[in-house]
Amino acid sequence: MANFDEEVTPVGRLYKYDSKTLKEEVIIKDVAISNGINWFGDYMYWTSSLEYRIYRFKYDYKSGSIDPSTKEVFVDIPKIFHDRPQYHKGEPDGSTMDQEGNLYAAVWGTNRVIKVNPKGELVHEYILPANQLSCVTIGGPNFDQLFVTSGDKHLLVDDSSKWKSDPNDLGGNIFRIQLESGIKGIAKNKWSGELQV
Repeated sequence: MANFDEEVTPVGRLYKYDSKTLKEEVIIKDVAISNGINWFGDYMYWTSSLEYRIYRFKYDYKSGSIDPSTKEVFVDIPKIFHDRPQYHKGEPDGSTMDQEGNLYAAVWGTNRVIKVNPKGELVHEYILPANQLSCVTIGGPNFDQLFVTSGDKHLLVDDSSKWKSDPNDLGGNIFRIQLESGIKGIAKNKWSGELQV
């Protein structure tokens, strides 16, 4: 990503790193903010934050590769918030999935974590007292709690598009949400290659 003190430019990339050969391969380039990656079933999910979209690709477990020609929009933030234009520029950020194939994504600039079902439909919103939500994961003793990180910006845009401070914003905290009964997270993938020191 570009330096955030300047305009964000499309210099980001999505890499594949082979655990056996330790070689890297550029899969997608010219991305402004490349973000959240998840795998479920035969798909890999990947976020392009400044396109306001989460994409999915067919994933081949044997080769460890995605087929870029299968790229399709899974979540389009303006469509998810079609009736609330104030959230159309919300940036999907870090994400995670549960064992049912639901995807949870922090949406930067909206104070919301969205839960999307395997069809890409919005099924729930978790509303938190911080505008800049950055990432989510599922953990806890029973693997049924959603943890949400947030940025310490404490800023909102008012109607004149000027930045103003929001003293009620609790950004910078980590939030914990108890998920609905029966919902469990997915164990994280572990690196299977050598570790370089």
